[in-house]
Amino acid sequence: MPSMHDPLAHPTAVERDYVFPLKQRAATLWYHDHRMDFTGAQVWKGLFGLCVVRDAEDDKLPLPKGEREIPLLITDRAFDGDGQLLYPVDDPTLLGKPTMKTQVRAGAQGDVILVNGAPWPFLEVAAVKYRLRLVNASNARRYELRLDGPGGGEFIQVGSDGGLLAAPVAHSTLHIS
Repeated sequence: MPSMHDPLAHPTAVERDYVFPLKQRAATLWYHDHRMDFTGAQVWKGLFGLCVVRDAEDDKLPLPKGEREIPLLITDRAFDGDGQLLYPVDDPTLLGKPTMKTQVRAGAQGDVILVNGAPWPFLEVAAVKYRLRLVNASNARRYELRLDGPGGGEFIQVGSDGGLLAAPVAHSTLHIS
């Protein structure tokens, strides 16, 4: 008999469309589940995504677009020997009471870095400018990013989750948390 918690087991599943009007400045945002006391575990299991809000001000800027605009959702995760996600909760089904292992109540960290769901990814790029839309979707880890390669390079930050900055800011490394 199918489990009541298996949505694929119910042929009468209901489909819904939700509309969220984005009445704000252009920005790179992320969304995630906010089930009370389960947020960290839900995000760890992949219930999150990236949303790019655009507006006329952002569109008229001479910033890279198309294939040179790259969204990067950075996370860290831990896996067991079978490749299954490990998250330090007493009930990994997340159906019971929210109880985290005491040693990680301030946040869990994994030993594998994922970008857009891929472990330790690599992207070959041309010697041109790119617009990176960076989001730290990790549970507790902070990152210090730098550009690698001959001569290194610098980041030019043009915005944040609050929208475009008043002026671009150059960084040799970029801290995200």
